[in-house]
Amino acid sequence: MVSVLHRAAAVAGIKLLPAEWIPLPPSKLRALLVSYQTGAREGAVACVDWRRVLWSLASVPRASVEELRGLVQKAKAAGGSLNAVPSAAARALPFWFEGLPAPESYTDDNGQAVVKGHQASLLKTALLDIFSADAPDGSQTVNLLHLILYACADTQKEGVEKAVKVLGNAQGHVDAQTLLPILSLGVYPLRAFGAVRKEHELLQARCREGARLLAACGIRSSCA
Repeated sequence: MVSVLHRAAAVAGIKLLPAEWIPLPPSKLRALLVSYQTGAREGAVACVDWRRVLWSLASVPRASVEELRGLVQKAKAAGGSLNAVPSAAARALPFWFEGLPAPESYTDDNGQAVVKGHQASLLKTALLDIFSADAPDGSQTVNLLHLILYACADTQKEGVEKAVKVLGNAQGHVDAQTLLPILSLGVYPLRAFGAVRKEHELLQARCREGARLLAACGIRSSCA
């Protein structure tokens, strides 16, 4: 990842990285990526969560609880699981940033068009692509649950509250099946992005940890 970012910073005429990142040497880029590191605990190999890096570089607009709940409801109405939404169905869903005003653009000194802001259609395609996977039948699906949890990620307390409000039931309750991905992806964004790595003991420990945190937030769960 350091090598990729270093090469991206060296591309002439195109700002693929934030201006502050471009002059950084590989050693500084490596230090910067520590905040995106996951899996360094419990004996696992430390890796960089590349999806989190891309999410940050894209400066994805923040979504409200209502906007994310609306996305979840529309996805569920289409049938299937949030973990594997058919690609065509996912692309048909209205995302929270699609209603934003069109970005300004201008022509720079080299005669190149420069867009100042997000191009909604391109951003949507990019987000769906990085959360896509091949299904057993060869088709593509989008893990919309993970995408939504990335959109919820914040400080620990705020991330939990937002994810529960988005994914919980009408009474604001969450069950173990819903809580575990919240803990894995939404609450601890610098830890395991992907399948929960440990077996029953670790899952239950996280569930109990999450229940205590939810209780501190005034939220009830079934993981006592």
